[in-house]
Amino acid sequence: MSFSASELNYLILRYLEESGLNHTAFLFARETQLDQHDMAREVPSGALVHVVQKGLAFVEFESKANLEDGEENDVPRIGLLDAASIDPTKPGVRHRQATNDGAGTSGQTQRDRDREARTDRVGGGGGGPGMAEGRTNGGGPVQGGTPRRDRSAHPAGLSPTNSTSSQASGMGGGGQRAPIGPPHPERTPGGSSTNNTPNGQYNNKKHAAMNGLNRMASEEGRLTPLWRSNCEIDKDKVRAMKVHSSEVFVCSWNPHRDCFGTGSSDSTARIWDVSGSETPQVTSEIIANRSVILMHSEELVSQEKDVTTIDWDATGNWLATGCYDGQVRLWTADGDLVGTLGAHAGPIFALRFNQRGNYFLTAGVDKSTIVWNMAENRKEQVFTFHESSALDCDWLTDDMFVSCSTDKKLIIAKVGERRPLRTLKGHTHEVNAVRFDKHSQRIASCSDDKTLKVWSLDTERPVMDVTAHTKEIYTIRWAPVGHVIASAGFDKKIRLWDVAQGKEIKCLDRHSDPIYTVAFSPDSRYLASGSFDSCVYIWDMRTDDVVLSYTGPPETRGVFEVAWNRSGEKLGASCSDGTVNVLDVRQLQVTPSVPHKFKR
Repeated sequence: MSFSASELNYLILRYLEESGLNHTAFLFARETQLDQHDMAREVPSGALVHVVQKGLAFVEFESKANLEDGEENDVPRIGLLDAASIDPTKPGVRHRQATNDGAGTSGQTQRDRDREARTDRVGGGGGGPGMAEGRTNGGGPVQGGTPRRDRSAHPAGLSPTNSTSSQASGMGGGGQRAPIGPPHPERTPGGSSTNNTPNGQYNNKKHAAMNGLNRMASEEGRLTPLWRSNCEIDKDKVRAMKVHSSEVFVCSWNPHRDCFGTGSSDSTARIWDVSGSETPQVTSEIIANRSVILMHSEELVSQEKDVTTIDWDATGNWLATGCYDGQVRLWTADGDLVGTLGAHAGPIFALRFNQRGNYFLTAGVDKSTIVWNMAENRKEQVFTFHESSALDCDWLTDDMFVSCSTDKKLIIAKVGERRPLRTLKGHTHEVNAVRFDKHSQRIASCSDDKTLKVWSLDTERPVMDVTAHTKEIYTIRWAPVGHVIASAGFDKKIRLWDVAQGKEIKCLDRHSDPIYTVAFSPDSRYLASGSFDSCVYIWDMRTDDVVLSYTGPPETRGVFEVAWNRSGEKLGASCSDGTVNVLDVRQLQVTPSVPHKFKR
């Protein structure tokens, strides 16, 4: 028997696709150059798992063949990792015993420990029949007679298979999608991502989370947050809408209306009218029923149509959505599709309107950043300055912007210019986020190299460069008052920095899992944070204490994004189980007109 590397890679590619890991599959195909080979063959679903199972059975048979008569009946079944690490020709090595290092009892096999570990790794989200592209109200049938989405169906992009192949290929119980690897984006020694490619493609960032790598939806598999207090928000102040059928990656408030938008891996975005949500009469069901569905696919739920980023323009009249298919779609605030713009050759990771509203900017996996002309509904200019995937971007002025990439660089560019205005180097790993502060005229960036850097527009060297965390930094946010920035990531801590003095002024430590989102209230007095421990905390910047908290039910698993409305009286949160939450936080008495001043 013989096989080529391309044949093996093709089976791995099929395995990734069948497991619902299309993000990883896309990049795997490019890195292994499978797209340059004619490998399109008819292979049955679960082919790789089937071949591995056969090989495992052979190893087990070979191992038992070397034992004494009758002894083979006492040998436990050999696990996959056992088969890869033992020598079956040696009778004395039949399976690995647990050591006395705390990993398990002396009689516990590695296979048993692996099974226990997997109970903490099952994640995913429901899926179901999709809807035709366009607009429909959330409370009734889709236009054209298509029924409402059935959340009890199979996860997006996965069809039913026999129980053996579905479990072995990453499907957990109850139709949930199980991850390949740890529940959160873990790194190998030296700081490199375990699923990184040579080009730093598709960093673990939010898109590891996008694949549903989260904790099991059960009390046994869900870690209890490290902290509980009487600050838990009253249930009657929470509106929880579980209408999306899969992960909700992003949420963004309209700057002028009492509504916000969300984007999900179920190939839809939604506009939620939450006016009156602070009153008992407006229930979660009412809000769900009057939500407007912005459909991005005419097919069943498509994993190529994940809505990965959204943004409102400054007037609140327009909503733009960026999608995994590389398309940008423009919608009115009422949910009418205005246009579809395509130029990216892969997923879009970030989308930003400028303040004037005449341009918006996108960054994508195809290494490009694109400025779009809003009035003419067309691309204004394509910038191809990065050497690898562009992960984030932000406007500096109405025609100048900064972008960051897995190529470890920040690029400052301007509409009409054919060359970068400035290239900022210094990070030693992919740069996850970039944010500009109009008050201090400074750019902040964070990276998998664990550093936070602050840059001036006048120099190519950072004016502040600190190793801010012990693990990768995922998100950063400037305080509305300026000069203070919050950073958070996989070390489960939030740190606040005084940029003028170049020093840390606060460390907030309560979350028990990686933190994916932080957001300041409009007056900078409070900071909200969301984590994969299912908790949303609101911190008082005067006392550094949690003054309000929300803990989702076991199935929530992770909070991808939190966002304040313009008055600071409501907080939105989007979650990995498809739930969208709106918290009534009027008790905090946020006063946007009286900004909080940080002590230095």
